[in-house]
Amino acid sequence: MTSQDAARLLAEKRNYLIDLDGVVYEGSSLITGAGEALELFRLSGKKIFFLTNNSTQHPKSLVEKLGKLGVPCAPQAVLNSGAAVALYVRKNRLDAPHGVFLVGSQEFRALLIESGVKISDDPTACSALVAGMDLEFNYKTIALGLTALQRDVPFIACNRDANYPSDKGLLMPGCGAMIGALEAASMRRADHVIGKPSPLMLELALERLGTSTTNCLVFGDTLDTDIAMATAAGVSSILIQPPGIGPTVCLAGIKPTAHLASLKEAAELLGRTSA
Repeated sequence: MTSQDAARLLAEKRNYLIDLDGVVYEGSSLITGAGEALELFRLSGKKIFFLTNNSTQHPKSLVEKLGKLGVPCAPQAVLNSGAAVALYVRKNRLDAPHGVFLVGSQEFRALLIESGVKISDDPTACSALVAGMDLEFNYKTIALGLTALQRDVPFIACNRDANYPSDKGLLMPGCGAMIGALEAASMRRADHVIGKPSPLMLELALERLGTSTTNCLVFGDTLDTDIAMATAAGVSSILIQPPGIGPTVCLAGIKPTAHLASLKEAAELLGRTSA
């Protein structure tokens, strides 16, 4: 796809579903030009919605972080894998009757409780295991999780992200590292993986936006999560990666609609089209 084709795609789609880590910010730093790009999108009449696999933080914390970085955002315009898990567990009553045993952060725990999910602190009597990113994950965590999983209860994972970019571009272990440890110990796979690349995240976002797949555009920096999710849902996508950083065409049959270096480049293309 040429830059002219990408510009047309940007102009045609009204709803922009944008990943956070690696696209808008890295660690605690805003990526160069991202703030200005998002502002231009809004001024161009685009509806911005953020989708992230980050389950450690409550969506309210993500909104606060964006605000401190100079990116204003309404709480209803952010969906993370933790919130998606809460909705999924409630809808399918996977916490009944004894509650879910949680591997995850305190903010994730608070989010589940706020969403009406019943929590159990006893892995020998819970109805399901929910696992997300846990910065205090250790051998004891694996042992407790294994205790629950040996009882053959449903195993719900936030996502399989192997790592994520932190400050200065360094990669840190992601939720997938914890899911992998629990799967290895229990010798069973997670029954439900809710975050990207599952199209469930996108479906929930579309419900909030009140729109269909035909009027949406996904921005993400990874083929196997962001772009795979868009592909599974039949939504156009833009892979955000500087040249030479990663694959730009195909991974297991997954191909973005377009490839751009940054949100800044996307804004420049959109600006030329609008001019």
